[in-house]
Amino acid sequence: MLTVFARQQAIQEEGGVSLTDMTIFEQALRIAAKTILVNETVEAVEAQRRYQICGQCRFRDEAKDMCRVCGCFLDIKTGAKTNWNALKLRNEITHCPVGFWGDVDTANTYRQMDGKELLNT
Repeated sequence: MLTVFARQQAIQEEGGVSLTDMTIFEQALRIAAKTILVNETVEAVEAQRRYQICGQCRFRDEAKDMCRVCGCFLDIKTGAKTNWNALKLRNEITHCPVGFWGDVDTANTYRQMDGKELLNT
């Protein structure tokens, strides 16, 4: 029996991607992200507030419910208090990378660490 990752690779090597298999692959990624990347969670009210902001954001990929700036799954990120950023290899205070959650100072802390232009406060 092929694992989800092996099946996805086999489909890509065959030159196609089936919607059903991609959905399974994306579901596996979501489970892995929630299990591995989220260290602590916020209260449900805060998660809902964040998710509502993301739902109206111009950087949201509606089809995948992901952030086009940081690449996170919004339903997972909005509920996280702290998380492991696998791209930067560090633990972080979960924040909106463009400060839309009212967390510009936190976003700027990480932007400064990464050598990016700071957001206006």
